[in-house]
Amino acid sequence: MRNPLQSNYDRLLEAALVEFGENGYEKASTAAICEHSGVSKGLLFFHFKSKSGLFFHILRGILDAMMQALPEPGTHNGSTFYETILTYERAKLAYVMERPREYLFLCEAFFNTPRRLSAEITALYNDLARVYWDVFTGLEAADGIDKKKVIELIAIVSRSLTQKYAHALLKEPDGMLRIDALLDEANEYFHILLLGVDKKS
Repeated sequence: MRNPLQSNYDRLLEAALVEFGENGYEKASTAAICEHSGVSKGLLFFHFKSKSGLFFHILRGILDAMMQALPEPGTHNGSTFYETILTYERAKLAYVMERPREYLFLCEAFFNTPRRLSAEITALYNDLARVYWDVFTGLEAADGIDKKKVIELIAIVSRSLTQKYAHALLKEPDGMLRIDALLDEANEYFHILLLGVDKKS
């Protein structure tokens, strides 16, 4: 027998993911979330206590699931710096492209951070950044190359590409955009960044 509370719970999460992702925390409306989910405000606050409680429940759930899907720190097994970056970024892009709405939610949380939630969101972002840096522990870039700047540059490009792909995937009907083709395109960008554009003699 279906649990009606669980069904309501899932509908609330789905509606909130869209509302927060499209409008940001400040402009998101609990009334709109309830209207789109068909669930009363009473049940929303029963499950999540507050608008911020709902927001952080979704944010932590997305981060936990994404971290489980990515390569763990220290598992590069002798791979080069270049190979490790490509493996990690491809895994991250693949995860996000299967869940574009979750990524747009993360963008709103981390890059349009609501002031009243900034301390807690910043702490979560810093935890994520530490995991990202740990992936490259023990790996060295070429002589004269600042590894920190390389990783920061890759992160900037990755964020831009993923936002582009997430919006495209939401706009196109199912099947019109192939995720593997987008991943191959992203690989080309990373290849240019990491190996350069000069013709080899």
